[in-house]
Amino acid sequence: MSEPVSGSPNHPEIPVNSVWRNVGLVAKLTGLDFTRRHDFAIVAMLMGLFLLATLVIRIIGLNPNDREAFENTARFLMSAGLAFSHLLAAVLAASFSARSLSEEFERRTLLPLLAKPVTRGEVLGGKLLACLGLSVGSYLLFVALTLLAVPTVPGQQALALGQTLLLCVVGLVCLGTLSAALAIRWTGLLAALAALAWYFGGGLLIQLTEQAVRTHWPALWGGLRRVMACLPDLGLLNQTECFATTSGHLSAGLFGGLLLYGVGWSLFFFLWTRWRFERVRL
Repeated sequence: MSEPVSGSPNHPEIPVNSVWRNVGLVAKLTGLDFTRRHDFAIVAMLMGLFLLATLVIRIIGLNPNDREAFENTARFLMSAGLAFSHLLAAVLAASFSARSLSEEFERRTLLPLLAKPVTRGEVLGGKLLACLGLSVGSYLLFVALTLLAVPTVPGQQALALGQTLLLCVVGLVCLGTLSAALAIRWTGLLAALAALAWYFGGGLLIQLTEQAVRTHWPALWGGLRRVMACLPDLGLLNQTECFATTSGHLSAGLFGGLLLYGVGWSLFFFLWTRWRFERVRL
């Protein structure tokens, strides 16, 4: 017999297998909804243009006889391809997660969904699972295409690539959950743009703020330093250059610390999103 878990007031006890079934059904419906739109077509077109340009450069501009120039060009193309793949996947993660909630509020389609034996937690879990699954899957596909189009050079380690992929995937999860949290009160576009701005520029903003305070208001730095240390710098999870520029893989301690950092913030954003989602009035 399945172990019961607490649910909504109308359905106080729902078996564990029912919870996962409901989450899976919501994820399936959300995924089908997004695949019918033009988002993937636009992203696929952009990635196709990049791959076409990469192949042209590889055929025309890469001269195997000039080994140094060949390796420098290959490193540049690999770095550009991985960065572009990450950017496209980040846009998908932020936009999908934000729109999956904001559009439900605007259309008021959550009411008939919640009238069924499904809890708000299951709805949120299913939507995030679909949105993050689509964005992570797209990222891995883009990276695979980049690796096929761009030649690897000596020094580009498989371990560094694995670390890069895993940290970027965790970063996409952080971005998606942050975007979903903001979308509960903001419009989908605003939430996605704000989450993307912090994801790519939050670390720089923190550094500039620290420098300004230490230079102009040093008396405030002691207290502000503790506040700044609590802000998430999600840019730390982007370690693409370690593989692309053959700078080597991360140490086990640094990689483990970054991984825990990303997982911790992902969990925090998810709990924050769920807390806000449970209390929003429909």
